[in-house]
Formats: sequence, structure tokens, C-alpha cells
Amino acid sequence: MDGRKTQPQYDPQKRSKATISAVLRSIVAFYLAYLGWTVAQNAGGPDTTMKPWMGWAICAVFMAVAIVFGVYTLRRYQADLKAAELPQEGRQEDKDE
Repeated sequence: MDGRKTQPQYDPQKRSKATISAVLRSIVAFYLAYLGWTVAQNAGGPDTTMKPWMGWAICAVFMAVAIVFGVYTLRRYQADLKAAELPQEGRQEDKDE
């Protein structure tokens, strides 16, 4: 070993599952943010009895949940990738050296 840090190698099935899960969770987080923004924009309009401040309060709650869920998604993805790493003896080393 010449001191270089080698790239980790992953189990392809576990890595794929982790990536798909992270993408789906990200979609949910963005949708929660979108719902909150939509509620805030429509609050106080002529077709609703909701007060504008209440719409913005609901928006803040949805945005907070979206941010927390986004952080959870990132941390879960990192943990899933770590779990998908192949052990040292399972890695395919370059034979060119």
C-alpha cells in the first residue's frame, strides 16, 4: 500500500436499494415543502376562511418537517452506504501493480 486512500467498494444491490430509498425520501421531503408553500400562498384568499397568519404558521410547520426529513434522508443514506461497503477481503483489488 502506498498510502493512498482507496475508494470504497459497495455491494451493488445494497447500494442500489440505498440510492432508490434516498431518492424517494427526497421526493417526499420536497413534496412536504411544496404543500406548506401552497397552503401559505392560498391562505387568506377569497375561497378560504383561513387567516393568512394561520397559513404561514402551517407553512412553517411543513417546512420544518421537510427539513428534518431531509436531514434524516441524508443521514440514512450515509448509513446505508456504510452498511453496503464490502469488507476488505471481499474487494476486488487492481492487479496492475
